Amino acid sequence: MKNILLIEDRIGRQKHFLSTEEIAELKELVSSDNLPIRRIIEKLNCSEISQELESANLISIHKSALNSEGLRQLLDYCKSHQKDLILFTGGISQISYSNEGFQLLILNSKDFYSNLLLPFLRDYKKVASTNLLKLVYGDSWKLSFMLQYRNYKKLYENEGDLYKKEELLINLQTIKKIIPESIDNLDEKINSIISSL
Repeated sequence: MKNILLIEDRIGRQKHFLSTEEIAELKELVSSDNLPIRRIIEKLNCSEISQELESANLISIHKSALNSEGLRQLLDYCKSHQKDLILFTGGISQISYSNEGFQLLILNSKDFYSNLLLPFLRDYKKVASTNLLKLVYGDSWKLSFMLQYRNYKKLYENEGDLYKKEELLINLQTIKKIIPESIDNLDEKINSIISSL
């Protein structure tokens, strides 16, 4: 089973978004109890890596707890050690995802502590490879990207402006990196997913 580390510097936030039962299950799924959370954050902010990060496959941390140096240190560490990273904060309204050497998901705290968190964590612990977007979109996360890809592809084929065509091509390439196995027989796969819903 994979190890999940949750570094939450504001425990009251969990009580705001989750029930008592959900918090109890969360504690069973992640490593956070008995961890020196403040020390881990302080070390990161001083450009040091805490040994507690080494055993984690997925690190989830409140982004605002880190200064710019701590954030850079954590990003570099996750990239060089291929650790999945989720940064959550109340200061953003959109979701950002990349998979350039490691999975990185940045989202709002309310999206992190959503009704999809516990199913995502259960799945992440068991499954060899779990896309972090499943936390946001659930089991149908691929469908969203498949539909976007199909739309961009049609726009690309019909676009006459070279500049706009280049932008569409970049979007197509980005999505293809996220769901490379889903691009072949796209319409058939979309119809299959929709009919199963």
